[in-house]
Amino acid sequence: MRRIFEHRQHLVPGHTARYRITRLVHYETLDNVLAAIGREKQLKGWRR
Repeated sequence: MRRIFEHRQHLVPGHTARYRITRLVHYETLDNVLAAIGREKQLKGWRR
């Protein structure tokens, strides 16, 4: 919840602040960091 609040208030410099993104449409929980990194790379490889 903290991270969502920070992004919505644009307190974290980066993509969400730069493009004024305020709506979270999807999230996943994974067991470890390496699994999360692998999943993120998989999603970023998809076509929009």
